[in-house]
Order: sequence, then structure tokens, then C-alpha cells
Amino acid sequence: MTEAQGDAAGDGDDHRASDRPGEGEIPPDRRGSDRGDRIATVVVAVWIVVAVVLVLIGLFRYSAAEDDVRDAADAAARAAAETTTRSEATAAAESTARRLLADSDCDDGTATVSTVIYPPQSDFAAGRGYEPRDLGELGLLVVTVSCEQDGNMVLAEGEAPSH
Repeated sequence: MTEAQGDAAGDGDDHRASDRPGEGEIPPDRRGSDRGDRIATVVVAVWIVVAVVLVLIGLFRYSAAEDDVRDAADAAARAAAETTTRSEATAAAESTARRLLADSDCDDGTATVSTVIYPPQSDFAAGRGYEPRDLGELGLLVVTVSCEQDGNMVLAEGEAPSH
């Protein structure tokens, strides 16, 4: 059998794979598909990073509003504790809280202030660790301040013994 006959019969394969036409080449319909896969992966990764950043910004803004409301409630309770009548205490708490929340992260017009005054002999004051001798004439003042921040309710409570 001659070399030509052997090649024709498939016996003597002396051609290397790289010498064969079409071997090792990417088919025309698959060219660039890896590049498309990489682009899609990058686009998805960018969207995920953007989403995470937006969530973090939202959390930091909510945390800032929460701090503002807590500070306003504490300051309002202290201001109310410096007064001598119920009406003065309520007015002092309201004005102090609203003044402090004016420059906060709370949405405009959503702040609410509630003042509750517990007498010195009340179970509530005792439950909070106050003895009647620790409280002034009015008793324990508890101020609750709330507001909305981007549609989320932020609520805090401050308390102070009257003087």
C-alpha cells in the first residue's frame, strides 16, 4: 500500500492537527461570545455595586435621622424638666424638639412631640428607677419625638426628672 493509498484509507495519518484546515479555529458563530459574556458580567457587577452603595447611603441617612430624633427627645425632656407647670413643660418640650429637628434629616412637617408627666408617686417612675425624693414637684417627664425620613418612621423617647 502506497502512502497515498494509506492516507486515503485512513491508515497513515502524518498530518498534524494544526495543518488541518478548520482544526483549532473558533467557529464563526462563537467568535466574540466570550467578550459578550465578560461585558454582561461587568454590567451585572456594576449594578450590584451601585445597589449596595445606595443601600448603605439609605442606612446612614436613617441612622442620622435616628440620632437627631433621640437628641431632640432628650433635650426636650431636659427643657421640660426645668419648668414648674404642666403647660410650661409641654410648651418647652415642643419648642425644643421642633427647633432641634428643623435642620435634621427628617422630612419637613412630619415631626410630632408628645409629653407625658408621671407624678412622683407613680408606678411608672418607680419602674424607671426613680424614688419620689428624686423627682421634683411635677414628677418624671417623658417626651416622645417622632418624624418621617423618606417614608420611614423614626421614633425616640427622652426622660428627665423634674426639678
